[in-house]
Amino acid sequence: MTHHQNSPDPNREHTSISNEDAHILMKEIRRLHQKSDLLLILNVCLLMLLIGGFLYIRHVLNGYTARIDSAFDTIKEIDAMVESLKVLYAANEDKINNALSTLDKLQETIETLSGLLNALPFIGG
Repeated sequence: MTHHQNSPDPNREHTSISNEDAHILMKEIRRLHQKSDLLLILNVCLLMLLIGGFLYIRHVLNGYTARIDSAFDTIKEIDAMVESLKVLYAANEDKINNALSTLDKLQETIETLSGLLNALPFIGG
């Protein structure tokens, strides 16, 4: 039985490779290793680009958000001033209407005086 254990198995395929085949395989392994290194570098660059783009977009959106918030604050201030003016106008509406009525009467009086002055004969020489 010992003799049978040391003898090569006839059903087993021949697996030894030549030096030339080994050299070709090593070149192929190096080439694939270089490609994998290149892909790793490209993936890292792409990841950095995506992170940078995301941070830039976030920065831009934060700037616009701040501007929009500021615009809404300004609108609220304007609304408050308009409401204050409405209250002030309502409190003084009678005085304003009287002043406008007085201005209308004054304008009518000035037009009447102007008409009378134009009707007077021109004195001059």
